[in-house]
Amino acid sequence: MPMTQRSAGNSILLGVLWAGISTVLAGCGTAPSQAPMQAPPVPEKPNYGAWSLRLKERMTEKEVSNILGAAPTKVELSTCGQSLGKPWTCKSAVYGELSNSLSILYERSDTDGLWRVNSWSVLNY
Repeated sequence: MPMTQRSAGNSILLGVLWAGISTVLAGCGTAPSQAPMQAPPVPEKPNYGAWSLRLKERMTEKEVSNILGAAPTKVELSTCGQSLGKPWTCKSAVYGELSNSLSILYERSDTDGLWRVNSWSVLNY
């Protein structure tokens, strides 16, 4: 009987030792695993030509905002039509950057006072 108690005690002691040694050795001699360095993803440029196909003359600013799903990069008020006769106040909204952009020209409606699409152009070079 003393032999059995001693064997059981040794088995438990060996199990504890083995668990401890395994834990210590698991972190030794191995380099931390690292994923290869990758460049951050380059955001895809919007296709402003495709965006422009959704536009229609006389759309409101809100309608344009809803169909494009983006805010303009730049908005400016200016005077248009100076060389064509009667000047009028216009608003230009530019989406994108200089070399890749959609530019929308709005005029204020006489009937409802809303800014409505007059014309637009796409630059892509």
